[in-house]
Amino acid sequence: RGKLKEVIHLLSGDHVDVNEFFKVPRLDVQWTPLTSAAMGGQTTLVKILINGYGARVDNPNTRGMTALTAAAFAGFPEICQILLDHGANIEAPGLRGETALIGAASGGHGTTVDLLMKHGANIEAVDNDGRTALMKAAKFGCTGTVDLLVTRYGADCSVKDKDGMTAQMVATEEGNEDVATLIGTLSTCPQIFNARKKLDELYKKVEAALDQQLAAETKMSELCRQLCDEDKAMLEENKEASIEKHIESEDLLVDYQRRLVQAARGDHGEITVLYNEAGKMFVEKTGPTEAGKVNLLQRVGDMCIEL
Repeated sequence: RGKLKEVIHLLSGDHVDVNEFFKVPRLDVQWTPLTSAAMGGQTTLVKILINGYGARVDNPNTRGMTALTAAAFAGFPEICQILLDHGANIEAPGLRGETALIGAASGGHGTTVDLLMKHGANIEAVDNDGRTALMKAAKFGCTGTVDLLVTRYGADCSVKDKDGMTAQMVATEEGNEDVATLIGTLSTCPQIFNARKKLDELYKKVEAALDQQLAAETKMSELCRQLCDEDKAMLEENKEASIEKHIESEDLLVDYQRRLVQAARGDHGEITVLYNEAGKMFVEKTGPTEAGKVNLLQRVGDMCIEL
């Protein structure tokens, strides 16, 4: 009843179990303090019971109603949010099979219905009579909730309860002609909703494929860059080696030419012939290896020195 100070005083006493049941006057049902506070819209007390005294959020009353179902039936979305944040079971059924969503829809609490749907409530859940949240909203003439369930969340208007009645038939039976007319008008919305849902799923797959392709292209570009860097480094290394070899060959050729001139000036015909042969071998691609050329030139040079 909202007597917060009195409740806190009672909870402060010895041997108080916050999860025990208590009898509600004039009602054949026993409640826990948390379920009672949730049904009464006592937001502060709900927080105190959970955070301060460890009340179990899914502890039901003797009719199977949890604190979340109670808050949903009464239309208190803020309390529903608190309970969900503390792990309340959104699909916990009462003794008659009603879930929090069915309870909220029965009372026409659109904000609470919207909150529960955003937290993943099952729109196809049924109570013991096979009635969905849409049927319950139709039964009690909750036009706005019917519109919300169908147009935003794609509730199926063709589903039948255990008696073979659709939501439109339930509304007609209860004399809610405006709701029955609305359901007739909105009967194609689930098909549109499902088509849009499939299209959204297709878009997500396309986006995922594009992301994979982009990642692959990025990886390929990185590999290409690494290969180019390696090739560049290899070319630079080979270039340096080629230059060194070229310089070495030039030095040998200059030395060969100098020795050849000296041999010619000395009128040493035999040595001159040897130098000419060495020169030909030096420039021919199919000739001996560099080491062989060096040895040949060295041999000729030694002959010159002996002269």
